[in-house]
Amino acid sequence: MPEIYPLNPVITSNAAFASLYDGHPRSRYLVSECLTPSEAAKLLDEGATFSTVVFLGGEGEELAGRLASDEDPQAQKFARLERVDPPAIDEEAVKQVHRLLNSHGARAFFQNLYSEVRVNEPSPLHGASVFFQIDLETFEVVQEGFLRRQVGNKTLYTSSGLAHLDRIEQLADSEYGQAVEVDRDARTVSFGRDFLGHFPLSYGCAKRRLYVSDSFRRICDALRDAGVALTLSEEALALYFSYGFVPQGLSTFREIVNCEATGFYTWSKGSVRRTRQFEPVEVDENAPVQDLGEAIEREVAKYAAQAPEIDVWCSGGLDSSIMAVRFNSEGRRAELLTLAYGKDIHEQFGDGERRFARIVARACGTRVREVDLSARKFEEIHETSILNHDTPVIDWPVPPKYALAEASRPLVITGEGGDNFFGGPKNVKVLYGHDRDPSISPGWLYAVAHERLASKLRLIFKKGDELTDYVRGYGEKLLAAYPGSLLRKLFYLNSLEKPASMIFAQSYFPSRLYGLTIRHPMAALDVYRQAFRLADRKKFVYPANKIALMELYGAQLPESIARRSKSGTVLPLRHYMQKFSRPKLDFDALAATGMIRPKLLDELRDPRVRGEGVMLSYALVTLNLWLNQRKDTPSVRSQASHRGRGEHSRGGIAARTASTGAEPQRELNST
Repeated sequence: MPEIYPLNPVITSNAAFASLYDGHPRSRYLVSECLTPSEAAKLLDEGATFSTVVFLGGEGEELAGRLASDEDPQAQKFARLERVDPPAIDEEAVKQVHRLLNSHGARAFFQNLYSEVRVNEPSPLHGASVFFQIDLETFEVVQEGFLRRQVGNKTLYTSSGLAHLDRIEQLADSEYGQAVEVDRDARTVSFGRDFLGHFPLSYGCAKRRLYVSDSFRRICDALRDAGVALTLSEEALALYFSYGFVPQGLSTFREIVNCEATGFYTWSKGSVRRTRQFEPVEVDENAPVQDLGEAIEREVAKYAAQAPEIDVWCSGGLDSSIMAVRFNSEGRRAELLTLAYGKDIHEQFGDGERRFARIVARACGTRVREVDLSARKFEEIHETSILNHDTPVIDWPVPPKYALAEASRPLVITGEGGDNFFGGPKNVKVLYGHDRDPSISPGWLYAVAHERLASKLRLIFKKGDELTDYVRGYGEKLLAAYPGSLLRKLFYLNSLEKPASMIFAQSYFPSRLYGLTIRHPMAALDVYRQAFRLADRKKFVYPANKIALMELYGAQLPESIARRSKSGTVLPLRHYMQKFSRPKLDFDALAATGMIRPKLLDELRDPRVRGEGVMLSYALVTLNLWLNQRKDTPSVRSQASHRGRGEHSRGGIAARTASTGAEPQRELNST
């Protein structure tokens, strides 16, 4: 097997085009370069696999025949073959190929079949938030949602899943929870979230008060009530456009911090410092993959025993399919939920991921329920996600998670963790880019590998040059924070940064809104430790990933699922954006910041321009709506009752009418 090679080669013998194409930075980010037909054939002989192969002009007929398959190309098991015949060999020809490679999105994801969408009628329940306020002079505490327990001279406040904690340091071995520790004698307040960051937590300080909560909105309101003016962080917004989310350790506002996982925070003598608890996992070259399998199976058995009715969110991808199979094995039963996009979209684009979910359901002998994500539903659920999420998010799986949660029964299982612990497309992109040009900052390659808008910061911001440098430096600091080779560093970043910043929140906030318990067996702490105990080559050998998962579960899956190429959740975003109501396309809040280039906002008011830059338009619309919803809004909003009986079933943010939620508990000098 060759070590590093282009996954998306352009087949041509034209040296002039190859020089133009290979020298373009966008080609590197697309893991693409020119190969002659003989060079590509040699790579195939050595065991290479390609994702998309573009044939320039009439070249490569024999190679195309070798790569072609009689099977349905939408089954996503074989290389996608494309032909381009540019009128001239110039920069426009290069851009034409780039556009083609970028187009492997919605239309390639869907396939022409349609049946009526069947969805359980939801009745949403507003979930419980946790909130903690302490007067840092009197140590008077006002809190709600936490369990209070005296341990020696300290008082612990924990979310329900962490009632066993005796001290804040035990967060290093904890999952799914938040905690606050008050030491009145030492006059310190420590607080944090579980090690992997399954549950979010934020904090802010005003005058002599400290506020800690999983509700970003409540901290905003508390700070405003205390007379603190919230100011936007331009750096956080630059990372939002670059990564698709605001990373942990920052927030959209400078006065609020979304707590980092893998550690805890302590207020003492007027300042807050962080104690990092990360320790690298020692690699055991002799560790068998079976130890990992046993860790996953323990998680499956644990959650299968917790409820008689379980839903698995299943896209038909490898990770969620493994969960579907395991929760329908050994006498266990679970139903599958997948997305259906409405008749209009399916008639235009095809069937999407539900064709794969149906294959998995048949193999498991279980039912698959299809959840509406038509254009009208997407706009509605997009609003709901903006109201409830702690940060704006570009990644489109966020609204679908709210739609899935709205239709789910009390206990939900996801496949989160598989990409992060065992694979990660970013590994391929960063390793390829670094191999082709070691002079490029790996931190910048990591930013661009998110395939968001890092390369457009100069177009978006008035201070685009400075913010581009900031994003590059931020990525370098992230990589420097973890030990090992570049691949090992990437595995740590994939596992400890993005999930705690964005991925787990995609489930947490919908679960709080609709009164569910959502769990991620493949993202358990024990699974993380076993995954990192394995040598990296047992998980990833360029460009193959999830090797360990395939060894453990490949034989249990339908062949079409095991051999399916990764696509992720792909939405017909252009179609959705065309259906958005006109007021959503007014960028008033963004214009008021003075940070965004006015010319860009003016241009994007033209629907033709928006259609050419769908991701940028969606990012700006989402951020603008998120900012508008945080202008002096009530801290809690509620919806009608939901039948959910998960861990989040008592009060929280939903979508329409204002409510104050549960009465806070006041403790006068009781700590």
